[in-house]
Amino acid sequence: EPPCEVHYYEALGHEALAELGGGDEHRIAAAQSWQLYLDEGGREWQWHDLAESHLRELREMDAAPSRR
Repeated sequence: EPPCEVHYYEALGHEALAELGGGDEHRIAAAQSWQLYLDEGGREWQWHDLAESHLRELREMDAAPSRR
């Protein structure tokens, strides 16, 4: 397995925690992990499209007006 893959799993975990009510800190950590995955070699692997999609969605969520 490529060393960058650890970031893929970290990102999934942070996204799950954010969905369970973990808040912004987990969304931010997920975005950071997705970026690290891609930067550290993830673009070379078959899952890069999915990682880029997750990262794009998180960035769009950050750019959207708050619904509070």
